[in-house]
Amino acid sequence: MKTALYAAILGLMQVSLTSYVVFGRWRYGVSLGDGGERDMRRRVRAHGNFTEIVPMSLILLYLAEQSVLSQQVMWIHVFGGAIVLGRVLHVVGMTRQRSVNRLRQTGMVLNLGVLSILPLWLLYGLRDQILP
Repeated sequence: MKTALYAAILGLMQVSLTSYVVFGRWRYGVSLGDGGERDMRRRVRAHGNFTEIVPMSLILLYLAEQSVLSQQVMWIHVFGGAIVLGRVLHVVGMTRQRSVNRLRQTGMVLNLGVLSILPLWLLYGLRDQILP
């Protein structure tokens, strides 16, 4: 179960991002939302984007590991590594002061790549089981 390794790493990242938001709330005295603080908005969106992308990525990785990639361990690590690297780059990019930067863009390209390739690989690999 190689996906568990990536789930553990991403789980720790989730805790750190949640803490980052909590510390921002304490710093700016904001209970809900972003309180109009630009830094707080970045913190909330970095956490929110992580929470939006990671669950489906891990589900797809796990399903691929259990089916079409069960004998191809290298690909599990390629996709898992891409998810982690993409998330790290995106978070670093989100926490910088510029609104558009290459780190954030590269992180999203990596994650959208995984979210695009894995479902297609699953559908192709399972075609004999789904199609009559």
